[in-house]
Amino acid sequence: MSYVSVVCGCEEHSQSLRDAVERTKSDESYQFKFESFTCFHCRQNISRALICGGCKAVIYCGPECSRASWQLRAGPDGVKKGHKKDCARIKESRLRVARFTTLSDQFPWIVKMGDASYTSLSLATKGLVGCGPSFGWWADHNCIKSHMPSYLHRKTHYTEEQGWKLPDAEIPWLSFDETKGRNPPESLPAFEDSWKSYYEWRRLPMSSPAAFLLHWPLSLYRMLCELGFTAGTVERRKTINIHLIGPERELGFLPMYVNKWSRYPGPRDSPASPRLGELALIFPHCDLCFTLFSETVVEIFENSPKDSLARQQFAYSYEAPATAGGGKITIALDKLDAIYDLQNYHDELPDAILAFHAGLANYETWYHVIVDAIRLNIPFAVTDYVDTSLDECDNTVNDLLPQGLSDLRPSQRQEIARFKKAMQSPRRKRVLNSFMSPALSDPVSSYLPYALNAWIYIVHVKD
Repeated sequence: MSYVSVVCGCEEHSQSLRDAVERTKSDESYQFKFESFTCFHCRQNISRALICGGCKAVIYCGPECSRASWQLRAGPDGVKKGHKKDCARIKESRLRVARFTTLSDQFPWIVKMGDASYTSLSLATKGLVGCGPSFGWWADHNCIKSHMPSYLHRKTHYTEEQGWKLPDAEIPWLSFDETKGRNPPESLPAFEDSWKSYYEWRRLPMSSPAAFLLHWPLSLYRMLCELGFTAGTVERRKTINIHLIGPERELGFLPMYVNKWSRYPGPRDSPASPRLGELALIFPHCDLCFTLFSETVVEIFENSPKDSLARQQFAYSYEAPATAGGGKITIALDKLDAIYDLQNYHDELPDAILAFHAGLANYETWYHVIVDAIRLNIPFAVTDYVDTSLDECDNTVNDLLPQGLSDLRPSQRQEIARFKKAMQSPRRKRVLNSFMSPALSDPVSSYLPYALNAWIYIVHVKD
């Protein structure tokens, strides 16, 4: 596979982050400042931030935008509520940063600036901020070089050494080899909901930055647990069919990135690794069958070489050793459905629907998925960066329920009861994810505690 040579600033950016960390160690008076922000109101890129004096979070380019944002205002999509209405709620969310810091403190090497710890600074100290194949699964797909050919156009996956770019002792191996010290867990899953406990079970030192990629499979694990799914047993093996919707730039386990927005947009942050194999260890005696849906999945398949990963029956598969429970995972690409539509789906319906950073309130294409999941009684959960977004998710779901109910026939008694029950709970369950990314994302338009997979939001649990 060949890559177009493009000049970018990733190397300089990485060096500037490392320099900043070193300076804080030698100069206690030094205050690190992020290079750029986006004004919360006008959305322009800025280098100096004016922070709202009320919530201490929202960022503006200046007093004019701060005043304009405060009150109700007209926009292309109609009247938008002003910041005045949300300021107190955002302030409350901002105060939760201490809970995120407690999670980061499990890793002594993670870099803290002010009252928060940040991913970019922390990974820079490990030499893991950069772009291109030389950075393996850590490669930054926000870079202008992200127009590289899709990872799934490759014939084979990276080896674990090529992907992780870490010392052997810090890699959570799936290709176990005890002669090389690559040992599987000593027991079937026996860990608490914390990174420290998980690392102990996986026999990893806390110096390993693996959690900055492992949060993708571990967040899927937490969503499945919240939806009531459990592992199988020796006597009764289980199969769980899971639809993962909208994998674009995140694709938390397969680095197939195309810089286009789909009808189900994902974040720009890129885990870039086939790490869902981790779930085969966490769900022993279980077959986890993932199918990915999005416009980009269809596009990548259509443009892929015949001998590429995208053309295989499974784009990725892994089976844990029998001594570790023999769990198995397969990942298939849905090559037909650019738009996810449960009513007209051509195959067996899933046991669960999951999505990373879905933005349920932001994109109308989610609306029919929400209604159909409840109507068909399919468990459905998503993650999000920040809890203030989940308030909007509640509003969206609550607005959709009456219409979903009115579309039912009188004979659909179970469905009617399901919608009526859902309407009695205006606030859906949300969980602070103990297996989120262990440090915050860089601030963009606010200093709210944003982290990848920070929150789990339950749309529907099966009756």
